[in-house]
Amino acid sequence: MDKRGVVIVGGANSTMGQAVEFFGGGYEIWGLNNIYHKLPSMLENATRWFQIHHDVDIVLTRRDMWETYDKYDFPVYTNKEGLCKNAVVYPIKEIVVEFGIYFTNTISYMIALAIKEKFDEIHMYGVDMQIASEFGGQRPSVEYFIGLARGMGINVLIPEGSDLLKTGRLYGFEGKNPIGGKVRNDLEHIEQDKRKINTYIKKARDERMKLTGALNNDLDTPEKIEWAKKRIPELVEEEYKHIDSLTYLRGMKDALEHFNANWGFRI
Repeated sequence: MDKRGVVIVGGANSTMGQAVEFFGGGYEIWGLNNIYHKLPSMLENATRWFQIHHDVDIVLTRRDMWETYDKYDFPVYTNKEGLCKNAVVYPIKEIVVEFGIYFTNTISYMIALAIKEKFDEIHMYGVDMQIASEFGGQRPSVEYFIGLARGMGINVLIPEGSDLLKTGRLYGFEGKNPIGGKVRNDLEHIEQDKRKINTYIKKARDERMKLTGALNNDLDTPEKIEWAKKRIPELVEEEYKHIDSLTYLRGMKDALEHFNANWGFRI
């Protein structure tokens, strides 16, 4: 008997693009919410879709999704009837009876349904549930259902680039991972550089403000006025260059903190 496989696709940029390898290959393709903005080919290849939200404001701000769903034939799992042409109410009562109530996100609902329908394989792409993001609190539920599926003999495949089920070292059996130390060292240097750059920004800004005030009141010779008019734009450019450097460092810090938190270097 042929194995039945489903590819669950989330919106994390890290791995969602890899899902296209399964398009047209006999797998069911499940998407959710408005991830088609990032991966438009999902709409032509999806076999099911999930939009399970109860907040009226969220639904109203995403009206374009319902109009988009209406253009396709795949069933759309929702929390009530009539939201779009192919709306199917998610079987919440049956799912809760079988699996309990530990559902904090749509991905968990998708995995539970795949388990209930006895798929042999579950592939997961675009699902990170980054600890430092708003999805961090939802991640334990997803990892619980992954473990449940594997415990029931279902092959759950997670790409290397995903943060799910990853750790920097085996607790109790491996020493501190040197990469973790390097990450923390880099974070300390970034903080030092940020302090220096903030000092440079303040110095340039103070000089610019002083010259601007002097230009209006205190400069009494054409030479001084001309010099101030030339110097002020230079200080503005200098300030913006430092601000750009600060923005770059903040991006580096966010990336390193994400890596440090999500891959278990803190344990």
